[in-house]
Amino acid sequence: MAPPPPVATARPVEPTFAVIVAAYNCEASIGETLVSVLAQSRPAQQVIVCDDGSTDGTARVVSTFAPDVALIRQENQGDAAARNTALAAASASHVVILDSDDVFDSRCLEAYAAALAARPDLEIVTCDAFLEANGVVFDRYYRRLGRFVVEDQRRGALHQHFVFGLACVERERLVAIGGWDTRYRGNSDTDLFLRLILAGCRAGLVYEPLARYRFRPQSLSDERASNMRAMVTMVERALEHPSLTPDERAFARADLRVKERLTRAAELEHALRTRSGDVRARARRVVSADELGFPRHERLLAAASVVAPPLGRTLLRLRDRRHGVTPLRVRTRSV
Repeated sequence: MAPPPPVATARPVEPTFAVIVAAYNCEASIGETLVSVLAQSRPAQQVIVCDDGSTDGTARVVSTFAPDVALIRQENQGDAAARNTALAAASASHVVILDSDDVFDSRCLEAYAAALAARPDLEIVTCDAFLEANGVVFDRYYRRLGRFVVEDQRRGALHQHFVFGLACVERERLVAIGGWDTRYRGNSDTDLFLRLILAGCRAGLVYEPLARYRFRPQSLSDERASNMRAMVTMVERALEHPSLTPDERAFARADLRVKERLTRAAELEHALRTRSGDVRARARRVVSADELGFPRHERLLAAASVVAPPLGRTLLRLRDRRHGVTPLRVRTRSV
């Protein structure tokens, strides 16, 4: 899936691939990740791991793959900085992003090369992926979390994270926009793809699950709330992008209002679930925001949480039970 190609597009030379991995305290998973890269039917020209200040045996495991895998070590600065360090060492025409506990199907790079050959106008190509939790595959990314946008990708990127993160990106375009924004120590891919698309990049999808995306143990409601807050910040910054048309800016502002409402509700839920000390403050941000149009049940939950946080937790548990919410559903709920 991809937007229609322009009328005339020069066919590039055969693509080359640099797979980059940001790694932090992942000695238990990084070996399987790298095996999946080295088993590709179309080999990568470079495999670069940036160890972002790990305190476990991550570097030792990676070093066993030398010389096929290059290892760079740095003090801990976050995944965005680690990816930028790996990007600086890459020289291939395209960079392929891989997380340190996810794995590629052996045909992934071959499929990316075929997509680039068929559609040389694309600067970004991604794939579908199996979703896995606790060793069990339970769905696919583009059935559970994402909806790939074909027609208006600029508006799509302002609205949601629609490009699956284990993607192939033209290296020169990555360098031109400055790589990953280090202000985001997590969720930096969402910002990256938003900036790439606003800069004119076109994205395509290989609609086949060619990776396994593994939910981490910490990917519960806290990560959901923080990711939603990060998306609000990203869109607020994107509103200043000089390429936005008046219609796009109006759409983003209206959509931002919805995002802010959903984010405040998620932050309150997280505070209640974790018995955080800021429950009342989070609840007041819901109660006092009539302009955001919170539905009645969320206003009721917030009002109860202001009066007595234990009452708010009870109401949230009753709501979860009524809707069949489990920890897995909290973990994978689309934002």
